[in-house]
Amino acid sequence: MLTLGNNDKLNLINREFDNALESMFQYGTNIKNSILDFTYTSNDDEIIIKGKVSGYSKKEIEVNIENKTLIISAENNEEKGLEGFSKKYTIPNSINTDNISAICENGLLQLVLPKSKPEVITKSIKVK
Repeated sequence: MLTLGNNDKLNLINREFDNALESMFQYGTNIKNSILDFTYTSNDDEIIIKGKVSGYSKKEIEVNIENKTLIISAENNEEKGLEGFSKKYTIPNSINTDNISAICENGLLQLVLPKSKPEVITKSIKVK
């Protein structure tokens, strides 16, 4: 029977999360407006995505989840001379999608994606 210690389990979970996070931000992006600049940071409790959305009001920005894809978008606004945009991120399984929050103030959009507490599953496999 293969047994992992607590540190090994945490390292495995962290490594899997880091891989998921890395792939999340390599997902296809369609930005037609060069003023947009999105970055992310991650800690043990959450992922924070920040983006400059200068010129767009919070009413013009949409944040949606479709399956495990987070979509941040806005429509064209010809009156303001702004092109629409759409940015997509694959959400890791460790994110609690029910508690994602978004705030838009002074041309800065901030999304907080809280991480679920990892569930460590121990299973014994019988060798035949």
